[in-house]
Amino acid sequence: MQSGGFNSSLLETSEDEEMKKKQQAKEEKKKKKGLTEAELNALVDIELCETETMTFIYMPSTVVPHDTEENGAYAQVISNNKQYDILINNKEYRGDNYNQRGS
Repeated sequence: MQSGGFNSSLLETSEDEEMKKKQQAKEEKKKKKGLTEAELNALVDIELCETETMTFIYMPSTVVPHDTEENGAYAQVISNNKQYDILINNKEYRGDNYNQRGS
């Protein structure tokens, strides 16, 4: 029974040593942060200013009013839109879509 007590006291000291090592590691991490407590609590002035706006791409939109017929502009837009819809529908049903088929 004495050996059982001896083992438990060894375990307790090894646990205490581990706790001390962990505590030391935490303190070392705090020291390695790079800023002192005074630096952390110091007031810092930050000036925000607007930078120049840069335009990467400029694509003006084309808007055609319904009520005016300037040189057939509205009719031309409707015609172009229909042609585009036909092109998209034809492209969907062509053979180059490479969809997988059941075997």
